[in-house]
Amino acid sequence: MTQTTSPGLPTHPYSHHIFLFPFRWDYKTRSKAGGPLKNTLFEQRTYLGDIEKLFATHNLYTEGELPFDPHLYWKRFNFNMNRGRDYNEFTYFNEPVRDVIYDPKIPEGEPYDQILLQYDYQFVKASYAITVANKTDADNPSKTYTLSVTDIVLNFYQSGVGIISFHGDNFDHAGLNDILRINESGRRIYPPFLGDHGSAGEVPTQPPQTNNLATSIALTLDNATLTEDFAFYNTGWQSVNNNPERLPRFIHALLGGRFTTTEADTDQLTEYVLVKPIIDDRMFTLCWYSNPDWVGQLTKNQAPLDTDIPVYAYERDADWLSYVFVDPERGGSLANKRLLTQLNRHHTYDRWVEYGTLFGITRYSFVALTGSDFGAKYVLPHIQTMYFQMVMLVLIQRASLLRFAQEATDLASLSPDSNSRLDRNVEGLYEKYLTFINKMYFRDVTAQEQGIELYDRLAEAIELDKEVDITRRNIDELNKYVALKSESGTKRRLSLLTLLVSTFSIPSFLLTYYGMDFIKQGWDNNDSSVERYLEIHKSVPILVVFFLLILNAVFFWKDFRAIGTYTDSRSGSANRRWRLRVPQLLISLIIIILLVALLWPLLIH
Repeated sequence: MTQTTSPGLPTHPYSHHIFLFPFRWDYKTRSKAGGPLKNTLFEQRTYLGDIEKLFATHNLYTEGELPFDPHLYWKRFNFNMNRGRDYNEFTYFNEPVRDVIYDPKIPEGEPYDQILLQYDYQFVKASYAITVANKTDADNPSKTYTLSVTDIVLNFYQSGVGIISFHGDNFDHAGLNDILRINESGRRIYPPFLGDHGSAGEVPTQPPQTNNLATSIALTLDNATLTEDFAFYNTGWQSVNNNPERLPRFIHALLGGRFTTTEADTDQLTEYVLVKPIIDDRMFTLCWYSNPDWVGQLTKNQAPLDTDIPVYAYERDADWLSYVFVDPERGGSLANKRLLTQLNRHHTYDRWVEYGTLFGITRYSFVALTGSDFGAKYVLPHIQTMYFQMVMLVLIQRASLLRFAQEATDLASLSPDSNSRLDRNVEGLYEKYLTFINKMYFRDVTAQEQGIELYDRLAEAIELDKEVDITRRNIDELNKYVALKSESGTKRRLSLLTLLVSTFSIPSFLLTYYGMDFIKQGWDNNDSSVERYLEIHKSVPILVVFFLLILNAVFFWKDFRAIGTYTDSRSGSANRRWRLRVPQLLISLIIIILLVALLWPLLIH
């Protein structure tokens, strides 16, 4: 819906907005309601085949908040080139990148190893209405901005993350103030902060809703309207404690009743998907805005006439900084002109500045400003296709790295003696990480020069390479810890094996020393020579066995002392070392009993 011929409307929208919500997901299942969870390993909780089966076998809408409507449903999306812009997008990206941005839909019966599941929400007409507090007009305390929704896309990735994106056109509001409010309030999915209940009737959401949080966001899909007014956060602190990162209703209802942000009410479900925001309370904002007058001002060269180095007006413009950093107030919250210039230069991509086109890139926004119909004809389709996919790629990578880091932290916090199958969990995490590095992490995604530059800017803005290095070090350290723990277990098993070999060497030594036939015949015949032989030499096996016993005791004492010291440093428990020595003491006692049992016939003969 980039153009319309309806009377009274412009030939193209004033602005186009895409809000992207990255999240982590865990598929969990029970054999029966109320039973224990079965799939606890990372690779089990993030298997895409389970998500595909869930969408195929459950009516997620009758189980959730949306009324049943044959026109409202998630449809598996498979990329096909039906328009010129589809072909342009396909050829824009390198071949390995296409496996991450396009769902291949593997035929039934073939190995399930795909990276992506992609769904497109089906509707006839939809809108995204953002109502905000109007601080500038006392007669109209609120103002509503309505976007015409063109697409709602849902992606799941094998790394255990997902992204849902809302695409909408703005045909009604042309002013910069309006664009700033749409971007800031439209992206908030829960309050960034809360106040307290006041004696004059103030509620916790009143401070944020007076500033940057929407009073309400209403997603209308045909005849169904899903409204989030954030009143949940005014119901009491116990509710907030139980679910502080609650999904807004317009997202939760879309996903369906099998998706939840808390496990408090999942006991009766045999399968469900736990969803958590992976970054913060803001969706990533992708925006194209057409304002010929403003872009004309920003692209003026303000350098002195005697210099050849241009100084463009945007470099010192506070409104441009507000647009780039998604600040709802014109002029932003910055009171340092030198820093203002540094930030504007650093976060602006101005390859086409003299054509009247500017891009701004931060860790949570990608914005474009153009003028005239050129921007709507050429830049807007790029925003909706190629640049949208590039933003998706960097968000996927950042979200995946954060997911891996969180999993590594959770595994490292497990106690060393917990029955948690630590080795298997770490192995599954490492396999997922290697798949990510080999198939989802890209240094470049296109051969187009401007695409290379924009992707580099995006990766730099979110510090992608730094996140990769940090995650790699965390996983490497976790692998070293597991290897050390495994080595300690191996030493313990080898020690036990050595003890068993030494123990069974005692009767072997006795039988070899005396000779089985010699002793048996001597006892049977009551041979006095045997009695004299035993009388003379019975101290020899006793001394040898006693020596072996002392040797084993010293060996095990050193071994378990070392293991106990290492365990103490991990757990902080001073008594754990002694608990590890209990098996050693019991084994020593068994040796003594076995020794007495073996020597008893010789001693009493």
